[in-house]
Amino acid sequence: MRGGALGDFLLTLPALTALRRCYPGSHISVITYSRAAFLAQSAGIINNVTSLDRAEFSLLFEKNVDASDFLRKYFRDCDLVINYLNDPLQVSTANIRQFCSAEFIILEPFPKLMPAWQFFAKPLLNAGLIDKYTPARLNLPASIQIKGVKHLKDLPPGIKFAIHPGSGSKKKNWALSNYLELAHILKGKGFSPFFITGEADRDIFKNLMAIDHGYRLFNELALEEISGILMNSAHYIGNDSGITHLAGVIGIPSIALFGPTDPSIWAPPGEHVKVVSTADPESTYTRIIEQIDQAFSA
Repeated sequence: MRGGALGDFLLTLPALTALRRCYPGSHISVITYSRAAFLAQSAGIINNVTSLDRAEFSLLFEKNVDASDFLRKYFRDCDLVINYLNDPLQVSTANIRQFCSAEFIILEPFPKLMPAWQFFAKPLLNAGLIDKYTPARLNLPASIQIKGVKHLKDLPPGIKFAIHPGSGSKKKNWALSNYLELAHILKGKGFSPFFITGEADRDIFKNLMAIDHGYRLFNELALEEISGILMNSAHYIGNDSGITHLAGVIGIPSIALFGPTDPSIWAPPGEHVKVVSTADPESTYTRIIEQIDQAFSA
């Protein structure tokens, strides 16, 4: 059971991947808000996804609840329940215990003192459920990659470079004017940059539409289509956002720009992800270009 948005789910993926590796024949069901869970299902990491928005799940947070038949049937055959929900009084756990005799692992949803992806996986190692955990990769099927090919086929010639200038918080965002300037620099270096915006980026989308910048813009695509685009891109740059974490688990060379949030906790894992701080605006461009040049000279 996992609350939170896209990035929160993807930071839990190493735990799920380790469970799948250690229990290849098990049936792993996930209750979550995040549409990314369907990507994990496509990659064979989990078997089933149910939306936490479903009305019956709200009953889990009510004391002395008379649960629906749906909840009883859903949980009755569970052997293990891992609960990442923000439920300090453990009301949901107490209710689920009425429906099954499963083992429970209750985990905090807010990481502390270590990278989030490790924070969410380490308790499973401590409990003896997994033997190790490593950064996760989403090995998505070719059908999703083909979706990206269709979107990018009319892009100008050059090395495809994805730019996501938004996030779930304006405080995290590097200025749009900076991203546009970076796109001009990339174009001059032989890249074919394009922009991706999502449902949380509507102001950025409006601003991009109001400017004659000449770059392709993909707005509010389904997560499978965004994944396909990223699978067909040579490089990615974005803020601390769910899409940046998605690029990380897909495995493309990525630059993650961090401002107010702590990259030692929230950065996507993996050597292919390079973190650049935006705290010093004058040196940010230089460090970004250095990372890009290093990636393509290797």
